[in-house]
Amino acid sequence: MEKPEEVPAFRSPWQEGNFSTKSETELEPRIEDLATRFAGRITRDAMKAAFTGGASIEARAERAVEKNTTECLAAGTELRAATFSF
Repeated sequence: MEKPEEVPAFRSPWQEGNFSTKSETELEPRIEDLATRFAGRITRDAMKAAFTGGASIEARAERAVEKNTTECLAAGTELRAATFSF
C-alpha cells in the first residue's frame, strides 16, 4: 500500500509481502496445533453427524429448548407474582 487510504486488494504486493509471511510464520503453526489437538473430536463429531443425519444434535437442541422454555416460564410466573404483590 502506497497511501494510508488505500485498501489492500487480494493478491496485491502488500498483501503478498505482509500477510503471506505472517501466515507462514505465525498462523500456520497455530492452526496446525489446533487441528492436531482437536482432530479426533472434530472427526468423531463429523462422522456422528453424517451417520446419524444430525439426529443426536437435533435431540440435544430440542432438550435444551424444552429446558430453557421451562425455566423462562417459571421466571415469568415469579415476575408476575412479584408484580401483583406490590
